[in-house]
Amino acid sequence: MWFAYFWKPFVRLPYEAAGAAWLATSLAFMLAGLACLWRACPEIREADRTLVALLVLSFEPFLFEC
Repeated sequence: MWFAYFWKPFVRLPYEAAGAAWLATSLAFMLAGLACLWRACPEIREADRTLVALLVLSFEPFLFEC
């Protein structure tokens, strides 16, 4: 049950703080994935990067968390 270590810091926080920390963690992982996408696909033009970022942030499960 190694994955339980990831949840341990969230359990010790009050509910509102844990929710905010979870949203911040989710956003950090999403932005890290976006950075990996930009490095893996250098053919994405600068003009299209804003569109790609908006598409990533409009991912439905992420919107339901916010």
